[in-house]
Amino acid sequence: MFALAPRHGAFFCLLAAPSCTPPTTQISVPGPGEAAKSTPTETAPASTQPQDVATSTDGPATTPDSGTTEPWDQPYNGILDTSGPVDVLTLWGSRHDIGYAEGALLCDRITNLVEDYVLDFWIADSGMDWDTLSAFAIDPIDVSGGDRDELEGLLQGMQDHCPADALIVQSDYLGLGDDGSRALTLDDLILANALPDLGCSSFTVWGEASASQSTLHGRNFDYTSDPKNTFLTEHLIKVIRSDDEDTDFVSVSMPGLMGCISCFSDDGVGLTMHNVTGLSTEHLGGFVPRTWAMRAALVAAANGPDPIGAAESVMDGSPQFRGNNLHLSLPCDGDGCTGGAVYELDGHTSHGDGQATVRLPHHDLIGAGSAIVATNHYVERSTPPTSGDSYSRYDDLSDHIQQAIGDGGVDVSTAWSMLSDVSLSNTAHSLVVHDRILHLRVSRDRSTRATDVPAISLGFDDLFAAVPTH
Repeated sequence: MFALAPRHGAFFCLLAAPSCTPPTTQISVPGPGEAAKSTPTETAPASTQPQDVATSTDGPATTPDSGTTEPWDQPYNGILDTSGPVDVLTLWGSRHDIGYAEGALLCDRITNLVEDYVLDFWIADSGMDWDTLSAFAIDPIDVSGGDRDELEGLLQGMQDHCPADALIVQSDYLGLGDDGSRALTLDDLILANALPDLGCSSFTVWGEASASQSTLHGRNFDYTSDPKNTFLTEHLIKVIRSDDEDTDFVSVSMPGLMGCISCFSDDGVGLTMHNVTGLSTEHLGGFVPRTWAMRAALVAAANGPDPIGAAESVMDGSPQFRGNNLHLSLPCDGDGCTGGAVYELDGHTSHGDGQATVRLPHHDLIGAGSAIVATNHYVERSTPPTSGDSYSRYDDLSDHIQQAIGDGGVDVSTAWSMLSDVSLSNTAHSLVVHDRILHLRVSRDRSTRATDVPAISLGFDDLFAAVPTH
């Protein structure tokens, strides 16, 4: 119904929507929109500083002390730190507050993503213009509740704090009556959130498969990038304290995308996303973009006594268009608990498992009860492949884990080696989360794999210390 032109072996499917001692530096927090081509009219007080981001390899992150000025005195609940190798956007409050602050702080970084990635890349490749595509693509998307609140806040924050030219979308692929230019709309933001086209490989180990016994989640995020590289250059870390969801989480993402691609809660729950061809959907509408469904599942898992069941309930209740492997990791310090599961998910509701087949470690093909792997095919929901790229990456990661169990388990260094081994030429970000530290590598150009660039390490305590408390 929505499958359009192929690109690099992937389909454009709507609703497819990876020891440190830092230098002592004076942190300077830029005003909203700095590093973009325009600067918003409001600026954050220089003393409302997030923690510094330290370049490192594999060790724990340490940071200088943050400022003490009360940042809630500014007109939005957000701080943007561009002082490190990866920008850090800290947001807090209600869903509307969070969206509002992101819009106020990122301005034309959001508009650029809509122009370069959505219009001039995806829509251009579809053979349609905006009017033709949006006429049948927007209505089937369910935009309600907190998702709508945050998107509307995003647009309002841009309108209230960004210069006029940051709100103008320019593209040859707009509607015929737009003459190549018009104001950014809510529909632009909805479509941007429904598009992500992702490859990806990931694994979780704990117990005997982890060198420390505790949960370690490794992930490569593979991408289809736009020719201008905006999808890569605009990568950033979002640190979110959501009052409406009663959850603190870190998201490695892009401006204007409010769902989860690679998300980890402050209490150790993680979710990462992977494309799968999947079974055909049986829904006619009411689709929930999978990044939004994944955020809701993360919140449910982080706040419920049965995290695996809570996330499954969300996924079963979120109509999907295409196939997904959603990889859940959970805090686990030994062999007597479950540190991970994979949800093999699509909109084929007549399947015996409903929309979601929950794959647990003892169902996996690794042969270990303390590890689980996800790439881009189903293992249980349908017959798994026995060859091909996804199978090879799955098999390679499984072999690495089996060998590591005999060698004392996977540590952060081993995890990087594993991720490098299965990295594709288009790996945009690669990460390892272990003991509440995010180890992250981000590619900034199409010719470099994320696994080949230096890593940074950020402690969750330091990231959330930037969020003000009364």
